[in-house]
Amino acid sequence: AGEELAARMEEISREIGEGLGDIARGLDDADLKELSGALMEAVAGGEGRPNPLRLDSMLSAANRSLEQRLLAMEVERRERLSRHGSEPPEKYRSLVEEYFRNLSETQ
Repeated sequence: AGEELAARMEEISREIGEGLGDIARGLDDADLKELSGALMEAVAGGEGRPNPLRLDSMLSAANRSLEQRLLAMEVERRERLSRHGSEPPEKYRSLVEEYFRNLSETQ
């Protein structure tokens, strides 16, 4: 059972390393590329099974890196939205001005 679990862990780690490599190439992220390479190297190492604590450490580092990247992307997205959302389109400006003129005249 222990050998089977270790083999499964190795298989999952290899799949995660490959997926992380794909993500790193898509995002052109050097840190993720490095982590993916280290993970694949640890899994492919010739000295028996990879160290579970080392794999866990690398996966945690990849997780943190991805979270930071996603957070930065979200901040950038919100900044773009706030820049574009603060000014009404020019075609509506006259309508908005007319609405407020009419509103002030009725009071």
